[in-house]
Amino acid sequence: AAVAALGAWWLLERTLLGLKPAASYHGRDVVRVGPVSRRRILEGEPRMRAIVRSRLRLSAAVTTMTVLALATVTVPPSDAHACSCAFDRHWGFLGPAQGRLPANAAGVPWFRPHVPYVEEGLPANKLEHRFTAEILDGSEYRQLPVSVRRTDGFFDDYAGVYVVAPKDEQLQPGATYRFSVDQAGEGRQQVIVTVDHETLTEEAAFGLDASSVTVEPVTVAMGGFCAGRVEAALVHIEGRLSQDAARWREQLLYRTIVDDAIFWRARSSMCSTDVPGRTESAVGHDRVYATCDPSAIDFMDIDGALKPGHHTLKMEAYLPGTGIVLETADKSVNLPCWRS
Repeated sequence: AAVAALGAWWLLERTLLGLKPAASYHGRDVVRVGPVSRRRILEGEPRMRAIVRSRLRLSAAVTTMTVLALATVTVPPSDAHACSCAFDRHWGFLGPAQGRLPANAAGVPWFRPHVPYVEEGLPANKLEHRFTAEILDGSEYRQLPVSVRRTDGFFDDYAGVYVVAPKDEQLQPGATYRFSVDQAGEGRQQVIVTVDHETLTEEAAFGLDASSVTVEPVTVAMGGFCAGRVEAALVHIEGRLSQDAARWREQLLYRTIVDDAIFWRARSSMCSTDVPGRTESAVGHDRVYATCDPSAIDFMDIDGALKPGHHTLKMEAYLPGTGIVLETADKSVNLPCWRS
């Protein structure tokens, strides 16, 4: 589109000016305007000079409109950053390869990032053919119909957390299940879970630990470059489950809330689709930061735009596919932009 617009501008400008290709004039290149050379125009003929000036002004207007059109064509607002994201590898079952579930669990959590050129707009009921659900019956697994349901509240696009479970039946306490999926580009993945007889309730103790605050360079999602480093006041927080509930820690979803209003999502890149409250090495962990460079806020992802000062933090833990939500007490932290 950009090349076509530039070509159209070139042709239109020359039509307006009546320019012809350069010709040899006594051994020198002379650009001709109609039948009269530019040399004669420069030397005199006021009427011709007025015509050329008029055409040049019109040409300048056409050029300006073309540049604006190119900006609209080549840099739409939704893609205004020069950031190209490769295939996202952070997807699959969120729990361990062999784990446990509380008796009131709806299923196992599975995460799918936004991969538009693979499965854009593919709803959950179209994903079910990729999954299998099996129950251990004696010494062998027996296949069951499978259900795949999206969990709301974590992603706004096609990315999301899904609950994979036997279709139209609850998990049986004491039973062992095997869930498998054929993932686009990544082959087959499976998890095995045993359902405990105990349930997870909202009365389970859930506390919030916070590290000391440091001021250091932090890698954040930033428009224009996918990611960038900014000076920031940084604190690490971690949800602490009771001893009885800790065995189900990796089967839960976590979300940090800042100032009772912001659903915090610390992303290290515009391409990052990591599940909130999780890193490659920790579950129920988050990092919260305030940028110390005000000029960077306009270019940062909205989740990375806290201002320095006092903030209130809390963390929620969800049992996916159920209404069970654990919530920590509020914790006040100060994120000042000074180094100790």
